[in-house]
Amino acid sequence: MLAGADAKVLDALAAPTLIEPGQEAAVKEAIFNAKLQAEDRVYAIQKVAKVASGIGADKDVGDTLKQLGGQIEQGGGTLVADIKAGKLDGIGKDAAKQQLYGAVRMLELVSGSVPAAKLMKDGLAAIEKMPA
Repeated sequence: MLAGADAKVLDALAAPTLIEPGQEAAVKEAIFNAKLQAEDRVYAIQKVAKVASGIGADKDVGDTLKQLGGQIEQGGGTLVADIKAGKLDGIGKDAAKQQLYGAVRMLELVSGSVPAAKLMKDGLAAIEKMPA
């Protein structure tokens, strides 16, 4: 049931490094829809977590959430490093912020506000230094 759930959530957080001219709206819509699906998956895992102990799956669900939180946090760190390295300069500040907000939202849902706030602070500081 939980197999692959983390990969599906993490795939939605992947940032494009270049958006072809004329494709901005379509790419932004696809990114937005992928993030909505990822959020739905996290909500589904959380709903399962509420009843997991009653069906003997509390350890599996807890492990999945813990692993997913760690992976999202690591992915957020990679996103910030990529922003600092200029790898997202081709998509611009607005798209980079959209990627950051998606990662922060998922991290907050899975791991809470403290790691999410740190990611937000680090990410916005990196985006501020991106070329206009």
